[in-house]
Amino acid sequence: MNTALIVALTGTFIMSRAMALDISVDNNADCNSDAGTPFCTISDALVVALPGDTITVAHGTYSDNVEVNVNNVNIIGIGVPTLTTSGSIARGIVTINASGVKFEGFNVTGWTNGVVILGNNNTVVRNSVHNNGFIEIAVGDFSAEPVRVTGNTIAHNNVIGGQNGIAVNGDRNTIVSNSTLSDRNTCVRSCR
Repeated sequence: MNTALIVALTGTFIMSRAMALDISVDNNADCNSDAGTPFCTISDALVVALPGDTITVAHGTYSDNVEVNVNNVNIIGIGVPTLTTSGSIARGIVTINASGVKFEGFNVTGWTNGVVILGNNNTVVRNSVHNNGFIEIAVGDFSAEPVRVTGNTIAHNNVIGGQNGIAVNGDRNTIVSNSTLSDRNTCVRSCR
C-alpha cells in the first residue's frame, strides 16, 4: 500500500475521533457492549468515552456501579432511566471521580450511597435520588481520609430517604432548588 495513502487514512481516523461523540446506552435494544451498538451499561460506555463526549442513556433499569473517571463528559438520562447497584461494594451507585462532569435525568436507588462526587466543578441536576443506605448525594468524602471538593453544582434534584440527604465536604459548592424529604439530616456545608 502507498505510504501517502496510509498516512492520509491514519490522519483521517485521528481527526474524526478528535470530535466529541454521542455514545448510546440502551439495554432495552439489541445492545452489545463490545461493539457499542448501543452499549448495555454506562460503565461499558465510559471505557471508550473521551473528554467532551456525551453518553445518552435510554429509559430502562440498569444494574451498574458507575465510576466516572473521564473529565468533561456528559451523562444524560432520556426518559428517566433507573440506576441501581450491581451488588458489588462501591462508594456509590454513581461515583464521580473526574471533574467537569454533567450527570442529569436519572432515578438513582439502591442499598449503598446514591451519588458520590469526589471531583471538582461537576453538575448533578434533575435526578431523583432515593432510598439509598446512607447518603443520597455526597459532595466530597467523609471517611478516614476526607476528600474536600469545590465548584460543584447540585440543583433541581429530588432527594428522599437515607440517613443524610445531601452531605457536603468542601467549599464554593452550589446547592440550590433541591427537594429533600424524610432524611434524618440534610447537611449543606462540611458535616459529618
